[in-house]
This record gives sequence, C-alpha cells and structure tokens, in this order.
Amino acid sequence: MFILKRTGIEISVRIMLIFFAAMGAIPVIVLVLASISSGWSWPDVIPQKFSPRAWKYIFSSESIFAIVTTVKISAAVIFIDLILALPAANALGRHRFRFKRVTSALLMAPIIMPPLAITMGLHKTFIRMGLTENIWGVVAASIFPTLPYMIRALAVGYENIGPSWGEQAKMLGAGAFSRFCHVTFPLLLPAIVAGSSIVLLVSMSQYIIVLLIGGGTVKSLTVVMFPYISGGDAAIGSAYSIIFAAVSLALLFLMDIFIKRHYEIRKIY
Repeated sequence: MFILKRTGIEISVRIMLIFFAAMGAIPVIVLVLASISSGWSWPDVIPQKFSPRAWKYIFSSESIFAIVTTVKISAAVIFIDLILALPAANALGRHRFRFKRVTSALLMAPIIMPPLAITMGLHKTFIRMGLTENIWGVVAASIFPTLPYMIRALAVGYENIGPSWGEQAKMLGAGAFSRFCHVTFPLLLPAIVAGSSIVLLVSMSQYIIVLLIGGGTVKSLTVVMFPYISGGDAAIGSAYSIIFAAVSLALLFLMDIFIKRHYEIRKIY
C-alpha cells in the first residue's frame, strides 16, 4: 500500500514537472518560429515560409550597441543600489528605532507608485540638472524603481546574519572596515546576489525611463525592440525578445558562477 502510494506521488510529480516544462518551452518555441518566419497567420499551426531576414537585420543594425548600453546601465545601477542599500538595510535588519515600519514603507514606496508619474517628475528635474539625453541620467532615474528591491534583499540578509559574528570579530580587534570585508560581506553575499538579480531584471526591463530620460539618444534593448513588438514587425520583435532573454540569462549565469567561485576560493560552505 505504501509502495503504491509512493509510486502515485512520484508519477504526479513527474506529470507536474512535464507540464511546467512544457509551459515554459512553448513560448520559447513560438518565439523561435516567429523569428525565422516570413509571415505567420491564422490558422497555420507553424509558419509556411521561413526566412533569416529578422536575424540578418538584427546583427547588421544597432543591436550590439543596444546590448552593450543595456549591460552598462544595469551594472551601474546594481553598483549604486548596493552602495545606497547597505546602510539602510543594516539599519532595518539589525536595529530597532522609532517609526521603523514607517521608514521601511517609505523606502518601499517606489515599488507601488506609478512608474510614469515618477518618471515625469524626474524628467522635469533632470532637464534643469542637465541629466537628460545621456546614460548617467538614465542610470540615476533607474535607481528609484530598483533600490527598494536591493534594500529588502539586504535587510533580510542582515536579519539572518545577526550581530554576533561582527561582535566576535570586534572583540578580536578587527576594525569596522575589516569586519565588513572579512565577516559581513561573505555572509551577506547570497543576499547581495539575490538583490542584484532582481535589480538586473528590473533595470533591463525599463522602457519609459530610458525613453523619456534618454530622449531617444540612449538606446537600450527595450527602446530598440518595443516598436517591433507593438506591431512594427513580428519576426524582428520575436528575435529581439530572444536576445533580451538570452542576455538576461547570461548575466544571471555569470552572477551564479561568481558566487560559486567566491565560496570555493574562501572555502565557505
């Protein structure tokens, strides 16, 4: 009876895994077919004609420059978010103070506020500051919707670490900087990678910020691909979507390799 029950559970788990794998694979297959088709209309299940036109156009246009620009923006946003989030997360994760919940809610507010409203306000301010139509203005504007995710991830990391490790290092004579580099940072690294992964995906997905603040001068992948996705050319839009997903996965994969190598070198875990 127990064996039959266990077998039934295993079969159910396998069916669920196959179902979710299919749900993830079907959109990718559709995008690949659409990117190499020369017209795909109802009621055809698969395209009747295939053409590499979309991929030829992408690799002969400004796509490479857009990819490099997107990676630069995301890397800069992650670095600045990390610097700004560390003290805030330390306060929220380790200390008790008055109006802590109010402070936390205010720091998380950009997540629930309409992106267009924030961007329009920033646009007027950045015009006066001369930060429009350049990559640094886009980076500065991208901090607002991404910083709360980094703060939250690091705050959870600080809560899990607790103050005891740092206090022991302090008793042994380690200074504040030494404690952070050799004690806090290695223990906080999983939270940093988690926050950086979310910030990466959010910053790469920004369209309104790059369009308004960049003013058409800064061209990221989202700015280049959106006109085709919204009805310009389905094949080119599908190809751009594949590239966007591939770049995101590649950067996340590099982050995963980095943290594994870090732990192997330091022989942690």
